[in-house]
Amino acid sequence: MIKIDENKCIGCGACASDCLPTAIIMKDKKPVVRNRICIECSHCVSVCPVDAVEMIDYNREEVIEYNKATFDIDPENMLNTIKFRRSIRHFKNKEVEKEKLDNILEAGRYTPTASNKQATRYIVLDKELEDIKVMAMKGLHDLAVNHGDKEPLKSSAVYRKKFEKMYDDYVETGVDMLFYNAPMAIIVVVDESQSGVFARIDGGLAASNMELMANTQGLGMCHIGFFLRAVGFIPELQEKLGLKEGEAIATTVVLGYPDVKYKRGANRKVINVTMK
Repeated sequence: MIKIDENKCIGCGACASDCLPTAIIMKDKKPVVRNRICIECSHCVSVCPVDAVEMIDYNREEVIEYNKATFDIDPENMLNTIKFRRSIRHFKNKEVEKEKLDNILEAGRYTPTASNKQATRYIVLDKELEDIKVMAMKGLHDLAVNHGDKEPLKSSAVYRKKFEKMYDDYVETGVDMLFYNAPMAIIVVVDESQSGVFARIDGGLAASNMELMANTQGLGMCHIGFFLRAVGFIPELQEKLGLKEGEAIATTVVLGYPDVKYKRGANRKVINVTMK
């Protein structure tokens, strides 16, 4: 997995020092690779001062040299971007360009994962969005009507009413209270068989980065919790999405051009911090 160019290597030891699993160690002032314990994090590639290291199974051309002018972000601008982010529920009837979608997915791909498992994958709902949306709404409606007196809906009369009304409103008037008429949705799928309890954290982190990338391109997102409930309740929907054994949905976001303009940020509760 790790390949070190001996002609370039200067024996500085930076790769070994930054290697958490000690897949690279120094012997006689030369790096020795132990690929068996490598987690493929590529830190050795990034830290080498002379570009002597590469990951054999990865695309070397996508490794970008650091450039302060294009890499560094002003802290105040970054914080303002985060503060100005809004969950969008009003979308224009406008398609999302492939280039912008690719950038958003790339932001997800480069999000850190526990033990660098990189097991997160994405389902983009585009051509099948309408069919899957209706399947989810109808499934929740039928669950509420036919089984609302049983768990998991027995203890939530509010949800029962919402699920009944959501599908009826969509059929009768076209009001979409699930995906808000967004032109696209992205389902963040994680593999709990590989990443265990950290899998959904991996997915949530990816979605957060994707949302910031969407915002920088004039797009907006909203996390759709009801869709997660639909997938959890409706086996046919899981099959339609092609979920495999051990997989789960960390989150689902709708994506599109906002049909609303915000003039300023929003309030938040006073931060609760304990210093110890």
